[in-house]
Amino acid sequence: MYVYDPVRFSTYKDRWILAADSTIDHLASHPSSRPDLTYLAAYNGQTLNRQSGHLACFDGGNFVLGGLVLKEQKYVDFGLELVASCENTYNQTLTGIGPEGFGWDEGRVPSDQEEFYQRAGFYITSGSYVLRPEVLESFYYAYRATGDRKYQDVSFGIPTPLQTSPLQHRC
Repeated sequence: MYVYDPVRFSTYKDRWILAADSTIDHLASHPSSRPDLTYLAAYNGQTLNRQSGHLACFDGGNFVLGGLVLKEQKYVDFGLELVASCENTYNQTLTGIGPEGFGWDEGRVPSDQEEFYQRAGFYITSGSYVLRPEVLESFYYAYRATGDRKYQDVSFGIPTPLQTSPLQHRC
């Protein structure tokens, strides 16, 4: 709402900044097997839950858009980290489609996914796919912020040089 009417909805800007800073400080989490990745954990009032899902892939785009609107590069940069990590959930699977649910809590890795977790930085908790557009929204904002065509390419399933998956060239 702040974007639509900065005067009338100025309090939303302040609330977003508080939430964004708190998220960066308290919810950002990195898998032990892939510290280069950044995912957002959930907090239940007592502990962090290192699980997320495809629906949460909007988070990178939210940070990028907020950073662009507020002209705060730290939010854009953090958003791009989230976008890259969400994209990682796609390029690490055999299908090239990110799972509906995934986790990165090393103590909860299912034994049959240990090797996958070590390579990918996450394990799959729900392998279904329900055609969610959130990741594309984040790719769109990342492209608008950077002008880097890699975000257009990954939107169409084209492997990029930055993908680290051994399955880069899938059919």
